[in-house]
Amino acid sequence: MIAPKQLERSSFYVIYPEGTPAQFVKWMFSVFGTAGWPPAEDSIDEEALEGARALRIPIIPRDVSIIRDKPDPEVGKQLVVRSDDQKGMVILEGYLSHNQPPALIREWKLPVLARENIE
Repeated sequence: MIAPKQLERSSFYVIYPEGTPAQFVKWMFSVFGTAGWPPAEDSIDEEALEGARALRIPIIPRDVSIIRDKPDPEVGKQLVVRSDDQKGMVILEGYLSHNQPPALIREWKLPVLARENIE
């Protein structure tokens, strides 16, 4: 969702012209942002799931939740999406359990798009 080509086609910079990482995380969990999420494994039928896998379309696994800002103690496996505005980064942390350190950490610099690409 954070790739420049995807952001160009999204509503993010229209809604948030300044485009900070914190705003991106807020937008990502909004009605507009969630519309662009990959399908969840438990929300599509088996035939569509096989087709998506064959085309290498990302699927959210049935036992993984996507959470905003901090781990949820009520959830097991989870991907936590948070921001660091000072560094200009969107951060993804993968947890096998909320009470363990993250098993995965990825950081992306939020792209700055040229105004002509979003107007």
